Amino acid sequence: MMKREGEMGWNRLLTVDTEAAADFYMQLFNWERRVVKVNNIDYTIFELDGKKVAGMLKILPRQMSTIPPNWLSFIVTESLNVTLEKAKALGAAVVIEPVYIDELGLVAVIIDPSGAYVGLIEP
Repeated sequence: MMKREGEMGWNRLLTVDTEAAADFYMQLFNWERRVVKVNNIDYTIFELDGKKVAGMLKILPRQMSTIPPNWLSFIVTESLNVTLEKAKALGAAVVIEPVYIDELGLVAVIIDPSGAYVGLIEP
């Protein structure tokens, strides 16, 4: 499933209406979905022919006024903690601290010095 360090390895949809989004992508691409719990929050894993292709989370009510629905790419790293420290030293800010997602691995989200959000994933 995952690629090597430095390559894009995962994509996640953040949306207000997870049911409508799931129906759309399942019909558009013949994806199937499974839901796992991450810190008591439903996390959808989309699969195509048994291969994990993307994830999805619902935008939390407190985020709705500041975060629009969006897709976020995750770059593979062999050591999330090392990469986070290096990113911070280079001027990035951590916006989502590392969290473990079953079947995927350890993930975090940073804002790079240009203001762009990017995810990091340690499979």
